[in-house]
Amino acid sequence: MNSTTGKSPYELLFGYAPRGVANAILDNEISIESTRDENLVATREKVKHVVAKKQGKRRAEFDRHRYSGKKYQIGDQILVRTTATSNQGKS
Repeated sequence: MNSTTGKSPYELLFGYAPRGVANAILDNEISIESTRDENLVATREKVKHVVAKKQGKRRAEFDRHRYSGKKYQIGDQILVRTTATSNQGKS
């Protein structure tokens, strides 16, 4: 069971919760038909919106501790340091 969607991936893919192998074939057929999600496309769309909303919250939480870098204008002077190492003929 996914904490964001409230459903298992199997349930979102097939439209019903998986059954254990201990159940009889007839019990499975009866149970699957009675618990099948008839509007699976709508359920998937709903889950899609819930996931997008949760991702937005996570993104906002992550970005709260970040800051954007310094913006430079054309003509600003900056200092660039480079370290040149001499290999003196060695690889």
